[in-house]
Amino acid sequence: MRYSMNMEISVVIPLYNASKTIVSTINSVLEQSYKVSEIVLINDGSIDNSSDIVRDVFKEYLDQNFIVLIDKRNEGPSAARNIGVKIAKHEWIAFLDSDDQWVYSKIAEQIEVLKGNTNIDVCGTCSNILDFNKKGTFFFRIYII
Repeated sequence: MRYSMNMEISVVIPLYNASKTIVSTINSVLEQSYKVSEIVLINDGSIDNSSDIVRDVFKEYLDQNFIVLIDKRNEGPSAARNIGVKIAKHEWIAFLDSDDQWVYSKIAEQIEVLKGNTNIDVCGTCSNILDFNKKGTFFFRIYII
């Protein structure tokens, strides 16, 4: 497969009771060095004010249809992801949980791996930051190719 120079990325985020984390999660997408094309949030029946927070904090992005927010009854994160994939406008989908954040260059690094290896159809990363009693931080990144 040959990849275009400007790959368009849809980010799918299942949202469930994430009022404490959703702003930093979305901001980690908005702050990417490689700009994504859209963010699709699927509110999976949250009983907190997660959707209201998204509507208040990211109103301008919702108005521009850059962020799409769908409310639905609770069926679990897999069902929410599947709906997000169906709604997404672009061929390339990046998944993000509503309590996680991406490092600044996450998408850019994945794009470079894809462009350098045109036989890849799926590219994933696994990143964790672990804090050991505030004495140090351990970070690792794995590319699944």
